[in-house]
Amino acid sequence: MKCLHSLGLLRFNLLLLCLGLYKASMKENSPFLILEETNDWFCIEKPAGVSVHNDSESVISRLPGSHPVHRIDKETSGCLLLAKNESAAKDLQLKFSERSIEKQYLAISFGGQPIENGLYDYPLSSKPGGLQNIEGPKPLLEASTYVLSSTYNDYFAASLLKLETGRIHQIRKHLALIKRPIVGDPRYSLRKSNQRVFKLYSEERMFLHSYKMSFAWNNQKYEIESPVPANFLKLMPKLIEELALS
Repeated sequence: MKCLHSLGLLRFNLLLLCLGLYKASMKENSPFLILEETNDWFCIEKPAGVSVHNDSESVISRLPGSHPVHRIDKETSGCLLLAKNESAAKDLQLKFSERSIEKQYLAISFGGQPIENGLYDYPLSSKPGGLQNIEGPKPLLEASTYVLSSTYNDYFAASLLKLETGRIHQIRKHLALIKRPIVGDPRYSLRKSNQRVFKLYSEERMFLHSYKMSFAWNNQKYEIESPVPANFLKLMPKLIEELALS
């Protein structure tokens, strides 16, 4: 009986959320870890392999009534911000368009050499590319990615990156363009190289993680972090200390 009651309460709360009437905590209802929450929005830790929408197991399918205000690739894990109502969704989307929300990502690339810190601003398409045409089809648009810090071992390099623009696959493309594709990337890395890593480390994913989001909301500053995934540490055990991550 207790299970039936909990299921009924979950459905009722999700109905209220769909109607824009639900203001209580999402923590008791979300199938995902909630990293931060206000009355207007919440930030989840999206697992790698779960899409934001477009299939029955997507974030939106499992959190009906929520409003995604940005997108991260299905293969990417980490911070995903969702609004609880249309008004908050519009305000947050405006912040993204004005670039007042700072987004930092953590990536592990092939190659046991350092990745130089600084700005990478190769123009990119607004559409996906591939191994034969990394930038994607024309027209190519402004795209700015900053490497804030990096470290490396004999086989891989880890980098902390900040996005200034939000082109599709931007970090994946920029790293591939400097010959440092992300480990496990099904589009911009060699399949043979990916399979070798998957077999050696028993981890099959793309090693890109939405690590931190920073922005102001209602006169309060928020810094939301998604912890470094354990499988990243399998490839680079000293990653957290060497990149000075919290």
